[in-house]
This record gives sequence, structure tokens and C-alpha cells, in this order.
Amino acid sequence: MPPRRNEVGLTINEYLSHKPVQGLRISELLLTNASELPRVSGWPDALKRMRHSRQRYVVVDAKNGLGNRLRALASGLAVAEHLRRRVLLIWVADLHCNCSFGKLFEIPLQVELLEEVPAVQDLTNDDFQVFNYMRPEPGSVKDKLVVPDPDRHIYFKSGFLMNHKFGRWSRAQRKLQQLVPTKEVLRQLVADKSMVGLHIRTVFDAPRDADTNRSTLGVGAVESARKEYGAEGTRELLKWRNASHWSNFVPRMRELLREDDARLPDMGVACTRRMAAAPACSVKAQPRPLFYLAADSEAAYAHLIERFPGRLRYTRRPCAAERCDFRDCAAVVIALVDMFNLARTRQILGSGWSSYSEVAAYVGGERARPVPMLMAGR
Repeated sequence: MPPRRNEVGLTINEYLSHKPVQGLRISELLLTNASELPRVSGWPDALKRMRHSRQRYVVVDAKNGLGNRLRALASGLAVAEHLRRRVLLIWVADLHCNCSFGKLFEIPLQVELLEEVPAVQDLTNDDFQVFNYMRPEPGSVKDKLVVPDPDRHIYFKSGFLMNHKFGRWSRAQRKLQQLVPTKEVLRQLVADKSMVGLHIRTVFDAPRDADTNRSTLGVGAVESARKEYGAEGTRELLKWRNASHWSNFVPRMRELLREDDARLPDMGVACTRRMAAAPACSVKAQPRPLFYLAADSEAAYAHLIERFPGRLRYTRRPCAAERCDFRDCAAVVIALVDMFNLARTRQILGSGWSSYSEVAAYVGGERARPVPMLMAGR
């Protein structure tokens, strides 16, 4: 039997369908990685490893929500592979994504994992090239060109693709698709290529405190977003959240349903009692699900389920009256389930200004292309 690795050129379609790869089933792949991973006990240990290593590192400090983090990680992995460098992933749970990486994915063998904030003073110019894309943090320059110095480690703090030839989606998609979700996520995948994915992202920003837990668009949420994204970023975010209201998805959903129904045979009066058991009659009598819905508000679920009975599949999460996007670990796991279900569909109706829609489309795409996607409000 070949070595138990998840770096075997495994594609999303192969591992989501549990196809054997090089004589190894996905169940075996899932059980091997964590025990074989070099352990990093903390930042001092990681720093010591890097300083004594002959091989340079790409340090990916993944920031913000799940989609942003996976985008930055995939890009960093692709650049590291090209440079033949080791990868240190810094994945710190916070209000945007309050869940450890190991609760979501089997840890890739080529990655060392650190769940601790690094000491900024240790990122010296002698040892590190620092690329911070997280505006408006002091010293950050989003999309700064990465020209690697062979004698220094790369520290990449980002929720975005790295500005490097090998950091684009043309290379990063493959690395994203080589991440293997946990068994808890895999067993909840129900969508398929007969479906259209719906990603409805209307809640303005992550819940931060008692006030913003209740209010999705109050003064507290807006002020917190301005501090993190800047005034222009906050205006753009607000514009696209308003454009992504669930009602804006309804016209296109109705068009798709009409197209889908037209493909089914119109049995009409031919479905007599004698023919009632015919497959076509059964399909017509019991409409099959056409959409997979991932939303962040109770209103989106309630109204769309009411308008399109029997045509939606979804993984329900606990929702407060105002929002369904709490970022505790259980909610983030469901968000990953939703992301990978969206990736399995034939087309995604997504939300603008959302890395989540983008990443889902690239998880499910092929040959550097995403799943075809339309954005609400465009």
C-alpha cells in the first residue's frame, strides 16, 4: 500500500464521491494525518524551528472569516509548493471564525499548525519578509507584490490571494481542493450537479458583543466594521449586503424552475390511475429538490421554503430571531458543510463582496475555473 498521504492529486469530485485513489479510500486518508503532523507547541517553538531550519518557510496567517482564510491558505500553499518551502499555518480562532482548523479539516501533511498569535517583534527584517494585506492595520499594503528572498521566510497575513504568479486561482484552486474535510462534514453532503446553489449573505457583519448579537445593522456593527475595513470598505460591504436580500433571488429561481419543469414530460391526463406508478408521473407529482440553500438569516429560510415547497435542500443551523451567522465552532462547521454542498452544484447564485461564494465556486470548479456563478444585485 502506498504511503498514507492526502497529497495524492485528490480532486474535490474524487474525495467527495469516496472514490478509491491509489488503492486508498477516503476513510483511510481521514485517519492518518493528525498523528503524523510535526507538532508546534507555540510561537517560540515555531520561531526556533524556522531559525534552525535549512529550508525557508511560507507562514500563512489566515485572517477573517472561513472563506477569506481558505482563500489565503490555498494561495500560500500554492506559492510554497512552487518555492519548495515548508508551510506554517497560523489559524487563531476569533469572532470571525471561532473554530480550530482541526475541527474542520484533516491537517495536510505538508503544513505545521499554530493556533497562537505571533509576537510582532520577532518578525525581524533579517529573518522575514512581511506581507500584511489586512487593511487598515498599520503598515499593511493589500496586494503588495511578493518577490521572494531565498534567504528569508515569507510571513503572509491575509484573507486574500497572494500577489504572486503562483498565488492566483490558477494554482491555488488545486491546493484548496486537496484539503480534506472531517468526516462530520463529509457525511452531511447532499447536493449534486442537478441542483443550483443559493448563497444568501445579507447580515452586515460578524456578531461581536451583546448589542451586535441582536442587531445585524445597528450603530455598533457599522462602527466596528469601519474600524476593521475602513470607511470605503464598509460602504461597499453595506451595498452588497442590501443587494443580496433573499427577495432578489426569487425571480431567477422562478426562471430556473420553469426551465426545469419544461424538461420533465408533461403527462397531463396521461397520468391515469393505471399509470400512476410510472416514474415520470412520480417525478411530476413529487417535485425533486432543485436548489441547495445556504443563508445567514431566518427570514431567508422561512420565506423561500414557503415560496418553493419541496424544491429546497438545506442544512439548518440554530437561528436567533435576527441572524443565523453566529461564529461559534458548531456554526462554522455547518458553514463548511454549506460551502462544500454549494461546491457540488452546477451553478451558484451568490452574494457580492463575499469570499464565501467565491471559495465555494472554486472548490467545485475544474481546471482553474469556478462553478458558474451569478451575483445578486449584478
